[in-house]
Amino acid sequence: MSTASERIAHLVRDGKLSREEAVGLLDAVQVSPKRTGWALALNPFERIGGVTALAIGLALAALSMVSARLGERFNGYLDMHSTTNAVPWTLAAIDQLAAWIVPSIVMWLVGLAIVRRGRLIDMVGAVGLARLPYALIGAPLRLLSGPPAEYHEGVASVFTARLAAVLVVAIAILVWNGTWQFLAFRNVTGATGKRLGLGFLVAFVAAEVASKLVLVAFGFE
Repeated sequence: MSTASERIAHLVRDGKLSREEAVGLLDAVQVSPKRTGWALALNPFERIGGVTALAIGLALAALSMVSARLGERFNGYLDMHSTTNAVPWTLAAIDQLAAWIVPSIVMWLVGLAIVRRGRLIDMVGAVGLARLPYALIGAPLRLLSGPPAEYHEGVASVFTARLAAVLVVAIAILVWNGTWQFLAFRNVTGATGKRLGLGFLVAFVAAEVASKLVLVAFGFE
């Protein structure tokens, strides 16, 4: 579920918690300090979920499509590559299907398999929100990197300071995105311990594979 209170309500409806236990948990949640500032930035999923996260995900998908028109393509769950030409709107939309919607469904199915709870709308919203690092950095990274590196006789062009900066930023964004994807999966499924670790690993790999298969099915790579 998207918030602690909603998760507790869900457990009560499923008969896994009594009303008395739920009241105690709700009291504990209500007296806990709300995350703000850096704490919220590090883990926004405790405060943002459901329809709100879904709306943010849609906005980020639109922003990613604009970046694609500038030549930064999001062709996969974990992939982001510069192109020499603007990406057509149709392809940009298919990329978002492969990079966001399909991985969300895969992660939701894995969550159901390991803990048997979690709503699809929550997973789609959380995974969409977790893609914020990619969406925000797409256009700036494209402008920073310039045209894709040219190759001559199989040897890459000279490694410049600008390319080094791009590499550092790309690695940081990849780590940020991966961390948020993990937090999104944990928040929606409520999984803990070994189930959380193994479940996320399976979901992470399966989501990337599924995203590539979708692109291949549409005739793209």
